[in-house]
Amino acid sequence: MPELPEVETIRRGLAEVLPGKKITTFTVSLKKMYQPAANVPKRLAGRKVISVSRRGKVLMIQLDKDLTLLIHLKMTGQLLYKEPVRIGKTKSEKLVVAGGHPIPTMDGALPSKVTHATFTFNDESKLFYNDLRQFGYLKLVRNEDLGNVPILATFGPEPLEPEFTEKLFEEKLKKRSTTKLKPLLLDQTFIAGLGNIYVDESLNLAKIHPLRTAGSLTKAQRKALYQATKKVLRTSLRVGGTSDNTYVTIRGGKGDYLRRARVYHRTGEPCRTCGTPIRRLVVVGRGTHYCPHCQRAPKTK
Repeated sequence: MPELPEVETIRRGLAEVLPGKKITTFTVSLKKMYQPAANVPKRLAGRKVISVSRRGKVLMIQLDKDLTLLIHLKMTGQLLYKEPVRIGKTKSEKLVVAGGHPIPTMDGALPSKVTHATFTFNDESKLFYNDLRQFGYLKLVRNEDLGNVPILATFGPEPLEPEFTEKLFEEKLKKRSTTKLKPLLLDQTFIAGLGNIYVDESLNLAKIHPLRTAGSLTKAQRKALYQATKKVLRTSLRVGGTSDNTYVTIRGGKGDYLRRARVYHRTGEPCRTCGTPIRRLVVVGRGTHYCPHCQRAPKTK
């Protein structure tokens, strides 16, 4: 599933092209993909895009008439934006923005058999929502009701926003003192947007074992984890995110973070700090990568 850097990369691409455009037609081929709230009109035709934002792993397209369209890509969601191109009398389309799951080929004919929603705008550009496994969704809500949307209401703080301070992080860790760090950092109610890749990377950079409990950390370790989380996310954003098998960047290319990853998907390879082979264990059903030398295992009683 795309994590914060990947979804933010997609958001930035859409924010370059969508604001100011008016939706002329909106079609849905799979009803469960589109979930308008009970108190909003189901039709999107005629709505103007105001801006594109993000909360956690959820994209938020602000429309006029005080409406917001939430898009969650989940595991295999994909957004592709194409603009019309005319050469003489020949009309074609150019892929401008693409992000999400890389299968089927981003440059293939659209709509495809996995295209479940299509937006056509007043300048004839189009935005396609594809989803191979159909886990994602589009949800239309009124702005005044955004705080009541379950997934938005339960999100923790955004790790790259100013309000996510070191003090706040320490306070949250102390409240969950008996919880192991790997599942805690994956918990979207604790911090929004983190997933398996960046939790492993942050813990390694901070030199903390994934099975340590939050309450076992020293003040220096809490600070190190806070700083590592921000650094890892910023680095990934700078290089367009991580392309494993479920994500490509806004231009349809691969994010470059995996090439410089510290531990993620590097089982058996040497630690970039000490040379010790990276190990893998399973924590709450998730493959977890760490260095046994840099990230000492917690002592057992």
